[in-house]
Amino acid sequence: MRIYVLRHAHADPAGHHQPDADRTLSVRGEAWARRLAKDFAAGRFGPAPTRIFASPARRTMQTAEAIAAELALPISPDARIGLRAELEDLIHLANELLRAPDRGPALLVGHNPTVSDAAAFWCRGLAPPPEPFAPGHGMAFDANNDAGHPWHPASRVD
Repeated sequence: MRIYVLRHAHADPAGHHQPDADRTLSVRGEAWARRLAKDFAAGRFGPAPTRIFASPARRTMQTAEAIAAELALPISPDARIGLRAELEDLIHLANELLRAPDRGPALLVGHNPTVSDAAAFWCRGLAPPPEPFAPGHGMAFDANNDAGHPWHPASRVD
């Protein structure tokens, strides 16, 4: 099984009194999300996701929507990768996916620092930890039977 952890694409700054959760993708972010969608569909990062989970925040949903449209998949909003999510929340979600009957590749679209922290956590002792993800970037991990390292780094998503 493979999971992709992805930071949302580039977003516009928050407007005056605009809640962070309502920020939208910038024009650049929208274009990047469409490019990522085509790259996922073409298998550029490995097997295309068959499941997509995203933070309920608008910019992550927009990023996920572009990819979901290209792959004809639904999106499952999940607060465990939301704005207030902690590393443990994302790890719990990934472990839950690992135990699920559907073991197809899953895409998790969230925010820094949580997605970058998860990548660094899963890389520990196996590969150098990645720099914090820029908008629209992430990493793929493959499941492993090693209890100490259940996820192994597979490739960058950028």
